[in-house]
Amino acid sequence: MTSKASLSRETLTEEAKHRLGAAHALPPSAGAALTRALPSLTLNIRSFTPGYLDNCARALVHEPGTASDRVPAGVRLDVVVADRAAHPTLALPTPAEPEPPLPSLEADDLDGYLDTAYGAWHLLRRDCPNAGQGLVLLDAPGRWPPWETSFPMRHFLNWGYAAQGMRLLHAATLGLGSTGVLLAGSGGAGKSGTTLTGILHGLRSVGDDYVALAHDAGGVRAYPVVKLMKQDPAGLARLGVNTHGPALGPLNWQGKHEFDPTDLAPGCLAPQLTVKAVLLPSITAEATTRLVPASAQAVMFALMPTNLGQLPGRMRQGFGFVGRLARALPGYHLTLGTEPAEVAATLARFMGKLAA
Repeated sequence: MTSKASLSRETLTEEAKHRLGAAHALPPSAGAALTRALPSLTLNIRSFTPGYLDNCARALVHEPGTASDRVPAGVRLDVVVADRAAHPTLALPTPAEPEPPLPSLEADDLDGYLDTAYGAWHLLRRDCPNAGQGLVLLDAPGRWPPWETSFPMRHFLNWGYAAQGMRLLHAATLGLGSTGVLLAGSGGAGKSGTTLTGILHGLRSVGDDYVALAHDAGGVRAYPVVKLMKQDPAGLARLGVNTHGPALGPLNWQGKHEFDPTDLAPGCLAPQLTVKAVLLPSITAEATTRLVPASAQAVMFALMPTNLGQLPGRMRQGFGFVGRLARALPGYHLTLGTEPAEVAATLARFMGKLAA
């Protein structure tokens, strides 16, 4: 970490812009490059620190679906990844008493976030509505938060989608045909387990952790951004998945396997889903699965904490987006039964009615 200094937020913003310019002036030949074409957003990543591009290649979707399925290219973000050990001139001072307090930094043409535990800055300057220059500045080589193995570039996707009136949302999805539902709630509510149950029984998904959401006159649509799913060994065993099979990698920082769901259920990743409802799952010992109407307030309470806590920045846009979503979509409390096939069949019947 850099030493603390007495800096105004305005001065820090200008310093951040200078570091962004210097990072993008680094000779391209000294780094490695990777492009990821996501729905309505293209990431061009240049890394000058080892290992980070491996996370991006492993986790982020690339050209989902066919050309006719894809959302037209919306925003292009050019992001440099570097570390202070190799490039000390890029280091940013940490204000002693910024106002308002870190970790978020927001200006008309700049977004920023400081992960104080790991000393990693994430900065994005928007050159125009459809493009921007970003910087991931690590404290040292390989020193990134452990969750970046399953979802790198999270903050840039959040800012890039917000600039388009879309939103990166912390929620799971399931679909039957093109009709889908969101599964919302805190960790441990059963979102990932329900998603995995569904895809193992013929349903589809655009993600079990984060998805990109568009909400306009055409309705609500969800798109994939991350191609990995996560589940603990006990949850996989309950579903009959071989936890020692070649499709599953080593346990991550949460004690969960991170895996490509298409290795377990080929064809399960949908290019998009038209979202018709929000489900709030809960795990019980009841034998059968039940769906009971939930209020818009309950949907808001399920979506707000994790989304605004894990995706800092552009809070006003986030509050507005989630509020409109909760008012536009019906909500249901989903009490999960104990038999995976019964859970999946109940959800398939429910989505069939939504599609009718």
